[in-house]
This record gives sequence, C-alpha cells and structure tokens, in this order.
Amino acid sequence: MTIDAAIIVVTYNHARYIGDCLNSLLALDPAPSELVVVDNASRDETAKIVKSQFPQVRFVQTGANLGFAGGCNQGARLTSAEYIVLANPDLIVQPAWLEQLIAPLERWPNIGAVGGKLLYRDGITLQHAGGVLRLPWGLGHHRGVGEHDQGQYDALETVDYVTGAAFACRRSTWESLDGLDEQFYPAYYEEVDFCTRLRRAGLDILYTPRAVATHIEGSSVGHRSAVYLQLYHFNRLRYLFKYFNNTWLMRTWLPAEMGHIRACASDDEIQALKIAYLAYQSAFLNHESQPVISELDIFPDETADGGETELQWIERQLRAKVNVAPAPIPARRPWLGAIRNGLLRLATRDFVVPIVQAQNDANAALLESIQALSRQRRAADATILLQGMLLAKSLDQQPKA
Repeated sequence: MTIDAAIIVVTYNHARYIGDCLNSLLALDPAPSELVVVDNASRDETAKIVKSQFPQVRFVQTGANLGFAGGCNQGARLTSAEYIVLANPDLIVQPAWLEQLIAPLERWPNIGAVGGKLLYRDGITLQHAGGVLRLPWGLGHHRGVGEHDQGQYDALETVDYVTGAAFACRRSTWESLDGLDEQFYPAYYEEVDFCTRLRRAGLDILYTPRAVATHIEGSSVGHRSAVYLQLYHFNRLRYLFKYFNNTWLMRTWLPAEMGHIRACASDDEIQALKIAYLAYQSAFLNHESQPVISELDIFPDETADGGETELQWIERQLRAKVNVAPAPIPARRPWLGAIRNGLLRLATRDFVVPIVQAQNDANAALLESIQALSRQRRAADATILLQGMLLAKSLDQQPKA
C-alpha cells in the first residue's frame, strides 16, 4: 500500500545520518509513491552511501549547493505525486509518520501545510511542536523545545509555521506559491516564509502530534554555532524586510531589536548580528538585490594593531588576581613552620578569613563589572550597525532624481 506522496530529502555532507534516515523512510507503512534524495554537492561520502546502499532511491546530484530551498524546489520539479513532503536527512521517522502527516490534508481543504512532533534523539525531549513567530523581532520559536514530552502538545492545533525539517503540503498549493523562496539561501526561514504566504492566501498551518520523528537539528552547520547564528539572523532580516515597511521597522522593530541586543543576546549572537547588519548595510548602499555574508565581515574584539583593548587588559589582570589567600610563613624546618602556621591560623582565623573573603567578593564583583562593560561595548557596536543598516535601507528606497 502506498500514498501518492513524494518525499524529498536534501543532503549536504550528511554521510553520518543519511543511512538511518533512508532506512526509516523505506520502512514507512504506507509507503510514499516517490522518494528522492537531492544532493547539494556534498564533499563527504553521502553520494557513495546513497548509491551503494539504497539503489531503490532516486538520487540526484545538483553539482552545486543550491541551498535548502533550491534543493527542495529541484526535487519537487522531478516528482509528480499529489503531495509534497520534505524530510531532513537527519530525521528518523516512525512507521506511521507519512500517513499521519497526509491525513489532515486529505480531510480538510483549508489546511495549507502540516507538520508533526519532533523529538531529540533521546525520544523524550521535545524539539518542535509547531512554530510561533515572535514579533516584532521576527524570531521563530519551536513550541515545547527542551521540555519532556508528557502529552502536553498532543492536540491538533493551528500554528504560525511548521519546520521545514518535516512537513507536507499539496502539490497544487506548492505550485501556486512557486515552492520555497530561494532568496533564503542557503538555509533558515524559507519555511517561515512559505507558511506566511500560505496564511496570507487564507490557508491554515496545522500541527499534528500523531506524525512523530526524531531529529538531530543543525547537522549541516552545527546547532547554535557561529555559522548557524549568522545564517539564522541573515535570513531573519530578509524575512522582516520582505514583509514589513520602513515605518514599521523604524518605529516598532528597531526599539525591540535594540532591547534584545542589550538584554538577551549572547556574545556569539551579537557577533552574528553585527555581521548580518553589515552585510545588508553594504547591499543597500550599493543597491544590490542579493546581499551576501562575506569573509571580510568580521569583527575581531581587539585593537587595530592586533593588541588587547583596555577593557580586555583589565579583565585579564583581574582574572589572574581574582582570588587571594593568606600566604604561609616559610621556615627552614618544616615541623617548625607547620606549628607556627597552625598557631597563626588559630589566632587570626576569626579576623583574617572574613577580610580575605570580602576582598575576593570585591574582586569578583569588579571582574563582573568589567565583563558587563565589555558586553555593553559590543552591544553598542551592534546597535550602531543596526541603525546604519536601516538608514541605508531607507536611502536605498528613496525616489531617484
């Protein structure tokens, strides 16, 4: 028994995971009518594994990295089934996953896309139970992430979006929207954009808890890695610029974004934001339609000549001296030194120990203050670039003389 569905798996250096993924997809009951792997020019053993171990799977090599959206669109064009299903190569699905994913599309014509429950590999920790788009920041949030699955998300619900790691839609819907927007290159936010377009067309996005799979998450670039953060925020900005005008960005998004930088963003995230802001600022100033993150977009936390900043020097000195302790009195005869130091400890314990502790507490507080000042400086740098980016965007859209 089969379902008239085409499962599309886009790979990019996924040799470590693709075998387990395809084994689970081939064990689906009912099975898909089509299963295609689109490889975005992997440099590892992905192609060798698929060709040698899974000859029954249609395998397509693009010859270049088309990005996730480009790979999915390529796979959709090569198939003809009624339903299109996206599955990440680090996904392991349960046997009924496909049937449960397609069922709502067969039952309700107002459903535009369906996503299921994703768990981490331990099988009990939730990764995704539908997505919420947090405005005005445009931050995508996976419901339930990090929670133990205790049935708290076991109801069918409409959501803002479902992850592109595992979702299904009708081919007619896919084609009416021209598939995924390949401007979201190489990855992230293409499914948020697709679901936004579905909702604007009057269709609902449905989360079903019955379609269950486990997922590694971020296997291509590393979850929360520097590259992940850069790509995530780069395409988050693309999403915001696509759907919101300059007035809303200036009056609503800008203050919220600045607040996020100051209060919530980690040092790694601030670094990624600075790179993304600079990339768009450069693109707007040069009237480029396709901004890119360049290898030149780096912000070393040091002076121009490669040395430490003043705050870095102070922080290094404090780290080396943050804890002080009473020094023992040296003696030529060890037993005599032990007696003298023992007597001194007894005699001064109630007086010296509190003083030493107070000094250590003060040193620790001073170190924290210097670290906070360093972070504020990095946050200030990011907000300057943020405002410069929006100014460049507004100038880019001014009427030409």
